[in-house]
Amino acid sequence: MRSIYLDTNIFIYLFDHTSFFYSDIRALLLKLRQDTIHITTSVETIQEIINYSKNVKQMDMGINATKSLLKLIPQPLSITVETIEIYLYLVNKNH
Repeated sequence: MRSIYLDTNIFIYLFDHTSFFYSDIRALLLKLRQDTIHITTSVETIQEIINYSKNVKQMDMGINATKSLLKLIPQPLSITVETIEIYLYLVNKNH
């Protein structure tokens, strides 16, 4: 199965119905689901959504966005030392 990792901004745009990108992001997610592409993100994304919501003083949006995200992606990726080591290896290999 193919998969795609989505980062913080995608979810911020998705849960902000006034965002310029809202319709495009919604269409993207529907297309990914139609094409049975596994969607994933990490726990770091959740932390970033909450931090962003706090900074823009919209904590209710952040909490609701996180709850919705967890329905879409019930098992976000954990950040572990092993994950970071793989990341550093790939960065070093590709620079």
